Amino acid sequence: MTAKFPYDVTQDPPAPVVPVRVGITAGQWEAAVPFLVDTGADITVIPARLARDLELPPLGEMMIEGATGRTARVPIYRAELEVGGIAMSVQVAALGGEALIGRDVLNQWTLVLRGRAGELEIETG
Repeated sequence: MTAKFPYDVTQDPPAPVVPVRVGITAGQWEAAVPFLVDTGADITVIPARLARDLELPPLGEMMIEGATGRTARVPIYRAELEVGGIAMSVQVAALGGEALIGRDVLNQWTLVLRGRAGELEIETG
């Protein structure tokens, strides 16, 4: 299955962003959130507020290192994500206020970034 998504032109420069439905149980989506595609992130990140609001099941904590080299201990949760009709169960880190799709999810797909066209294409399966 292939899905195409426009870049978010409100970011400077425009960035690949994917609409993701998030929930505790597949098929029972609680929120729709724009996730920035982040090939530099090891894991997928959701805003801490979203994890609390959805009452996601906690799995523990993990030490992470950010792009600046700072380390922090952050809570890890189990979440169901749906992108382009494909649902998956993943571990997500709850941190800050931005949602990022990391390589833990991206490595399951084929991605084509068409920067000049402002389009992201995802092939699943």
